[in-house]
Amino acid sequence: MATSYRAYLRGRCGPNAICDEYEIRLREERGLACSSVATLMWEARNFLAWQTGGGIDGWTGLSSSDVDRYMDLRAPKLTRCSLKDTAERLRLLLRYLHITSQVASRWTCQGT
Repeated sequence: MATSYRAYLRGRCGPNAICDEYEIRLREERGLACSSVATLMWEARNFLAWQTGGGIDGWTGLSSSDVDRYMDLRAPKLTRCSLKDTAERLRLLLRYLHITSQVASRWTCQGT
């Protein structure tokens, strides 16, 4: 990916910019298969859209209770195994947000 495009992405903000950068990381830096990237990106877009719709101003205010509410929303539609997979996908996104300093607290990386 061209350096100028990465610089352009870093200058943007909001869920679309986060998803663009996250997808680049998954594909290029982690080398994940296309199907894995698609699954992780679906969850990332769904969570970030839900979070944005909740009126949160930026990601620094993200808390464990926000994640709990999201998981509570998703849980009734999922089997136990699918719920576990959803939690793992969300954990990867939260770790990415922490590594890139887009969330304020360390709680996102506990247990990793």
